Amino acid sequence: MPYSVDALPASVVVHRDLAYVSSGHPRQVLDLYLPDLSPATPLIIWIHGGAFRMGSKEDRVPFEMLEQGYAIASLNYRLSQHALFPAQIED
Repeated sequence: MPYSVDALPASVVVHRDLAYVSSGHPRQVLDLYLPDLSPATPLIIWIHGGAFRMGSKEDRVPFEMLEQGYAIASLNYRLSQHALFPAQIED
C-alpha cells in the first residue's frame, strides 16, 4: 500500500534535510527513511527526475519499499539554475 509522508507507519524513523556536502548548496540535502532495521538493511537511493530543471526529494518517493525492509535516501541536487552541468551529476 503506497503511503504519503504524513501517513508513514509509526515504526519508520525519518531524518529530514541531512546535508551530504559540508558547507554545500541548500539543495544538497537528503531525507532518510528507516524501517525497522536489521544489521544489513539495504538502502535505496532515490533521485527524483525533472531534467535537472525542477523536482524535489519529496516527489514520488517509493514508500512501499519500506514494507519490503528497504531504507530509502531521497535526495535533492543542485538544479541547472543553481549550477552548470555536470554539477548535478557530481552531486
